[in-house]
Amino acid sequence: MPGKVVPCLAEGQILTRCSIVGDPHYTTFDGLQYDFAGHCSYTLVQQEDFTIEAENVPCGGALSWQGAEGHYGPGQASSCTKSLTIRSQGHVVRLRQRMEVLHDSEEVARLPAVLSPGILVTPVSSLWLTASLPGGVTVWWDGHSRAHVDLPRQYRGQVAGLCGTFTQQQGDEFKTPEGDVEDNPEEFANK
Repeated sequence: MPGKVVPCLAEGQILTRCSIVGDPHYTTFDGLQYDFAGHCSYTLVQQEDFTIEAENVPCGGALSWQGAEGHYGPGQASSCTKSLTIRSQGHVVRLRQRMEVLHDSEEVARLPAVLSPGILVTPVSSLWLTASLPGGVTVWWDGHSRAHVDLPRQYRGQVAGLCGTFTQQQGDEFKTPEGDVEDNPEEFANK
């Protein structure tokens, strides 16, 4: 396909993944697993050149689940990821439910599509859509509530957000914009 931007990895390049699944359960780039059921928009990954955000909303139905870092009991609403927003170089790409894509508030009718600034959005199967950013960053979205962000090692120690710091240490995953390290995901996410 003419003009198609295909991200490629250098031979031997290693990626690390942050995952957001369920109501939601997070696994950071450094492998820390935690649960956070906030109902708002939150920064998953922030870096000098881009930001990836998740919009979490209350899920339907009752849910009670005991996790490693938290407990959602009766009367506590779980949350589901409703959409992902990628901000880069003054442009906004939004991945919504049912695989809908917006670019600077305009609906993208045909996929795959190269959206400025060089973000390639592609349906990779009937279950997944990817947004490939310059620098080898890939965002995976299932069009419902599951997401993954893959980063190459060149971003090690250059990111922050709910996906962690990518420093190969789990002790600094909840580092706030002020430089403090919180003990739990709720206090961290609300900053």
